[in-house]
Amino acid sequence: MNGPEGDLLDWHGIDWATREENVRRLRQRIFKATQEGDLKRVRNVQKLMLRSRSNTLVSVKRVSQQSSGRKIAGIDGERAATPKARGELAAEVHRSSQPWKARPVKRVFINKEKTKVVHLGDGFDFLGFTVRRTGGKLIIRPSAAFCKRLRARLRTEVKALNGANAEAVLRRLVPIVRGWAAYYRGVASTTTFASPDPYMWRLTWSWARRSHPKKSRYWVADRYFGKFHPSRRDRWVFGNRNSGAFLPKFAWTGIVRHQLVKGGASLDDPALMEYWRNRRRRKAPPPMDKTSLLLAVRQQGLCPLCKQALIAGAEYEPDSPRQWINWFAASKKMLHKHHFTYRRNGGGDERNNLRLVHSECHRQHHAGDGKRTTTTC
Repeated sequence: MNGPEGDLLDWHGIDWATREENVRRLRQRIFKATQEGDLKRVRNVQKLMLRSRSNTLVSVKRVSQQSSGRKIAGIDGERAATPKARGELAAEVHRSSQPWKARPVKRVFINKEKTKVVHLGDGFDFLGFTVRRTGGKLIIRPSAAFCKRLRARLRTEVKALNGANAEAVLRRLVPIVRGWAAYYRGVASTTTFASPDPYMWRLTWSWARRSHPKKSRYWVADRYFGKFHPSRRDRWVFGNRNSGAFLPKFAWTGIVRHQLVKGGASLDDPALMEYWRNRRRRKAPPPMDKTSLLLAVRQQGLCPLCKQALIAGAEYEPDSPRQWINWFAASKKMLHKHHFTYRRNGGGDERNNLRLVHSECHRQHHAGDGKRTTTTC
């Protein structure tokens, strides 16, 4: 687990399940020693963690492969965007005898916040929510300001799509709808969810009419609107007839109450492994396409290739609508439907022939095929 293993590193040949397990055990040892108050053992295991080859590899993977800022160069102006570069970075970091000391990028001065005390009956806005006591109950709803901001975002995006095709419209709008709805689905949002749909319909209808000014209304409606959702009878759903993809409606989102984490519970506590496993099982899944959702449930939320969570940090949720939108936009790139029997060998898209894997794991899997990573499978 520790010590040098040579400078040449095949990034695609790393057994990530074993590496992640090594790091998890070290974290658990640190947690247990901390609980017992054995500070000497805490320091010893921390030093062992810093010398751990597995820890170096996992750290490089998260920074250069999983982080949302992986494409942005650091203070040294360098990026590790290829398997070779990641392997070289891991080797360089592991050779270093001294721990890397972080340096500040930019000093930011924060003005003194303007605060005021209000009665709960009057309510207040916080992180996009309006909190108010009504009829003896505390009600949390999406704030009016954020609803207004959503409409402005939808309007701006659709306006920028003039001249684009339906696939581009869906690619831009679906993450916004799913992300915004996912952020607010844990509060009293039923009435709010019904509000943006008519506005979004007008935007997409206007876009379709502008795209085909010489066609009739009936032609436009037949081309871009229909009963795309397999289990809903709504015929005014915007979609792409070539691919079958469609724009979900806010009102389709069910309300799912958030379950609080037990006070003091830690992912590094070996005694709570069953608690976290059950919590992941009961946790409401993020809204995604039906096939991906069924595959994720069947796999218990794990990638079968690396045995790690399909969604890193799945125990926690994004903290804002923007983060949710970015998550959904990136999820199509992060996850891949892998075929047990490749399509070039006659395999089909039936669910029993599919498994959901990380895109990086998928590329790593096919690196051993002796074929290009772009081969359809």
